[in-house]
Amino acid sequence: MRRIGFIGRLSGVFFLLTAAMCTGQERPDSFCKGRGDEFKAPTMTLEQVAEILAAHPPAEHVGFAGDIMAAERARALSQIDAHVYQYGPLDERLASYYRQQIDKALTQIENTPAPKQGVIIWKMYSSGTIIKSADGLFSMDLCEGPIQANNKTPEQMNAMTAPMYTGGGTQQRITKVALHWTPQQRARLVGMLNVYFNSHRHYDHLSFALIRDLLAAGKTVVAPVDVKKIYLDMKLPGADRIVVPKYSDDRKTRVNDFGGLKTVVFFGYQDGYRPITKDGYPGLEFNPQAPQNNVYIFKTGGRNILANGDVRNYDAEFLPWLISLVDTEWQPDTCLLVHYFRNAHRTIRILFDPFIIPMHSLEFGHFRLDIKQQDQRPTFNVCGCHRRNLWTYRKDMASNKAAVMGWGEKLYLLPMNRR
Repeated sequence: MRRIGFIGRLSGVFFLLTAAMCTGQERPDSFCKGRGDEFKAPTMTLEQVAEILAAHPPAEHVGFAGDIMAAERARALSQIDAHVYQYGPLDERLASYYRQQIDKALTQIENTPAPKQGVIIWKMYSSGTIIKSADGLFSMDLCEGPIQANNKTPEQMNAMTAPMYTGGGTQQRITKVALHWTPQQRARLVGMLNVYFNSHRHYDHLSFALIRDLLAAGKTVVAPVDVKKIYLDMKLPGADRIVVPKYSDDRKTRVNDFGGLKTVVFFGYQDGYRPITKDGYPGLEFNPQAPQNNVYIFKTGGRNILANGDVRNYDAEFLPWLISLVDTEWQPDTCLLVHYFRNAHRTIRILFDPFIIPMHSLEFGHFRLDIKQQDQRPTFNVCGCHRRNLWTYRKDMASNKAAVMGWGEKLYLLPMNRR
């Protein structure tokens, strides 16, 4: 692993100062969880945000120029946090900006030839990505927006007569949706996509409308058993064709082949184990209500891409098979990781030193209502805001080992030299 030089350390300090200046706190949590008096209003329009991101696209870069570019990107992406807090996730200006970014990505996907080497990754909403390589076009955890149901389209959600915000505590929901794809946008992607991969059943990792349309078009959908069961119980046409993959473990590797695209899949849970104290001693207990969660490693374009979905388990479950990948042909060099990945983020960095694309960024379905505000404006917790990713991956970005991406942005990754 290479050492971080003076420029890397300097850029790391810059990112820390950026986060602190933006939030008024050493850590960015207060921006995502605090009340209105702790937040700052946007200092640029969404049109200006789009201009900055277009001028400084994400890259697997090195050098001082890359550090300056990353700082400009961080400044622009943080403005989306501010805009959502100031005007709410139902603001039509935000929805228009979002749909424009999706249109831009779809147009690029249509017009960009598959690379003979390497991969092109488009970052969509939250943890959703679309990946193009010589093996085809596939998606991972693709969802349309904060559509807080895994059995309704955004059009169905918006036709409901329920109040805008429902529930309380950690069960609050936005029942209306502004950030979503249009039917025309869905149709464009369905016509191009080869395989739709899903990690687990939560709304911010799948799209019911896309799954419905892909199955109707005879396309391949890969998901855990409990996701397939949801749609079988709904009697969704084609649900019986949802593929539950062959699973690997720390003893045996089982390779899935989807039209030339090879992947190994590990079976896990989101928060499958919970910390407990029994007889005065700390321990773990299994959570039977936890969603099943597929962890995928895609071998394509000279890269091994690990996508963990929302696995947030403790080392007891995750690390045995993770360690089994060391010095194998499936050792990951690129990781799509959520920022709350327990201790595994550090372990992955030590074991594999991969390039990281943070997931679960700019996801605005996770929120709580501040009842002291007259307009009942939602505030967002650390799951969704960009600045939390900025904090978690500050060292990775300073050493050119991570790129935080916004909606509809594209990143080309060269093939890696395999060991």
